[in-house]
Amino acid sequence: MTSRILLLTGMTPDDRVYDRLLPRFSNAIVVPWITPQSNERISRYCDRLAATIDCDEPIILCGVSFGGIIAREQAPKINAMTCVLISSIRDPRELPPWFLCWRPFAGRYVPPLLNIAGTVATLSPRPIRTAATARATKFAGGTSTWHQWATASVLAWSPQLPIAATAKRSALPRRGV
Repeated sequence: MTSRILLLTGMTPDDRVYDRLLPRFSNAIVVPWITPQSNERISRYCDRLAATIDCDEPIILCGVSFGGIIAREQAPKINAMTCVLISSIRDPRELPPWFLCWRPFAGRYVPPLLNIAGTVATLSPRPIRTAATARATKFAGGTSTWHQWATASVLAWSPQLPIAATAKRSALPRRGV
């Protein structure tokens, strides 16, 4: 029996990240994100996401960036054979230092702060916006709920199981950035 490959996109839910992979694997599908509930933790979100996945056959779970965090939490819930993380982290301690400094504000304070940051970013004239400023605009306004939730949930993330319990480590050495 061929394993199904479930692919999770990053924080910006854009399937194009898998454009070159999907034609090569007929057994691969991009898992659609479900709408998060207000102040929902990643573990609870993964419980609800697991309920949308048919787990009757072997599954390989693959996630990019934020999708890797969800894949790491999702793997034991759907009894995945393998969990592949691409440009992601296995533990909150691997978050970049600039992101870690926001962890004390995790929870209900993060979405309003992100909305303010996004609104300020939208005030920057387009010709002088940096890539970071352009990304920050995703946090502004009523359509920013997904990005605000995803960022806040990563800041509050506390893995349900240690990494050793969720997947086997690769024999390949981990390359630093």
